[in-house]
Amino acid sequence: EQITRNHVVPMLGKIALNKLQPQQVQQFLKRIHDRGLSADPIRRVLRAALNQAVDWNLIAKNPATVKGVPKREKKEPTYLTTDQAKKFLRACEDHRLGPLFIILTSLGIRISEALALEWSDIRWAESRIRVSKQLQYKDRKPVLVPPKSRNSNRLLPLSEHMLNALRRAESDKRVAREIAGDRWQENDFVFVSRVGTPHDAKNVRDDFKELLRKLELPDIRLHDLRHTCATMLLASGTSARVICDILGHSNVSFTLATYAHVMPELHTEAMDRMHSQLFPATAPNLESVDDAEHEIALVE
Repeated sequence: EQITRNHVVPMLGKIALNKLQPQQVQQFLKRIHDRGLSADPIRRVLRAALNQAVDWNLIAKNPATVKGVPKREKKEPTYLTTDQAKKFLRACEDHRLGPLFIILTSLGIRISEALALEWSDIRWAESRIRVSKQLQYKDRKPVLVPPKSRNSNRLLPLSEHMLNALRRAESDKRVAREIAGDRWQENDFVFVSRVGTPHDAKNVRDDFKELLRKLELPDIRLHDLRHTCATMLLASGTSARVICDILGHSNVSFTLATYAHVMPELHTEAMDRMHSQLFPATAPNLESVDDAEHEIALVE
């Protein structure tokens, strides 16, 4: 729906369905690419819609089955280093959106998943949280939709630091409810605005960028907190299989491909640890040294 509203309709919406030509689709996708966006997901949505038009006999052939559109160069994920992440999380303790940023960094969940969290998803006694839905907007109204994939439905552990962040979010919500009064909109969401409505992701991103500038940290995307979490997990020796489950990736191959840039360093560390076990450094035998020196003295 967002792809259609933001890209397809503004650029192609005035063209009659039976007048749409492959050349126009190709030019459209090239313009998307030239803006630094990936044309692939937009092409898939357009192609699926036009396939439906073919099935309904509205057009004879799908004009979106074009080739030759350049692919956007894949970039390595950006993330905060361990020291930068520590600085960021310290600042979150006093920030209005601190609890949300702490959960995003610590769990590596998507912003749409974090904004969809409800208090019923938190299992306080087990120190776990259920991630099972996303918050999206349709007709400018927030709606809950299924997760991105089957593996995105997951139960994650909560550390004491994350539990404290959620307790603070609960306290902040009570205070905001009192201040808002009649303007308050009651719901079960964990992270809400000053009037109880779910946070708008764009506003969250703006506040995140402002905090980075204030802390003089790299200008990364909000989504890169997810990459920060994954990279720190890898650096701590967590297996790719476990990280795949935590992030909710469709398969471990995607996890390995996404974070291939940190693998060489991790492979070196793993080999060093293995060699230290196979060939432990041994201290010199002082008694043997003394005996050798004594024998030399006798010979002399």
